[in-house]
Amino acid sequence: MGSDCVVVGASLPRGYEHPVNENGHLINEFNMTLRQGPVYMEVMAPPPMAHFETTADVEAFEFPDPLAEGRFDDAAAYIKKYGDEYFVIGDMELTMFDLMHLSVGMEKLLMDMALGKPYVEALIEKTKNFSLAIGKKLVSMGVDGIWAGDDFGAQNGMLISPKMWRTLFKEAYREIYAELKAINPEVVI
Repeated sequence: MGSDCVVVGASLPRGYEHPVNENGHLINEFNMTLRQGPVYMEVMAPPPMAHFETTADVEAFEFPDPLAEGRFDDAAAYIKKYGDEYFVIGDMELTMFDLMHLSVGMEKLLMDMALGKPYVEALIEKTKNFSLAIGKKLVSMGVDGIWAGDDFGAQNGMLISPKMWRTLFKEAYREIYAELKAINPEVVI
């Protein structure tokens, strides 16, 4: 693309293939049913965590292994091939909020955050730990920067209040970035 950057990230585990349902839609590792949209894959209803109400619901849902064998094979190959010539960005794209709203449903998640449902903080912690494991692996492999890709903004402001962001997400991001910087203080976030 004429850029000075190469983006790498976690891939599917070695030998894993997405199941496909009777309508030809993919089922990803989080049990989301996906169809190809104009630009991105779209999650079809119902999202896999739409029933969440309690911390027990979060604990019972098995996340994929962020460090599964083969998940970083492509990243390793690209870092080796391009690492001396390009700025290599490690992608933690759906860090917390985006993974949550795709898994729970945007409207339900926003309402449950506003209502203080007990599962929300547990889900933040679980998504944080999943993304952090990926980020730590990428930094330890030698990426120059990390891309954390949650979208909190709309065309005219934030999707949640700054106060809610500070209450629910600020500390989790601080922890992620501190742990990544502990591995490599020079990594660009």
